[in-house]
Amino acid sequence: MLIVFALLVLGIMVGAVAHIPITASAIAGTGIAAWLITFWVRERTSGRCEGDA
Repeated sequence: MLIVFALLVLGIMVGAVAHIPITASAIAGTGIAAWLITFWVRERTSGRCEGDA
């Protein structure tokens, strides 16, 4: 569910880039990227296998 929220925020930010300063866009984009990388690292190191139910 959190990944859906992150993608929603990313979509809103992409649409808002024309209306907000580039520094605010860069900061928001960096924050979203950091969150996605954190999520990816947690998933990779969780130790769960793809076949686990």
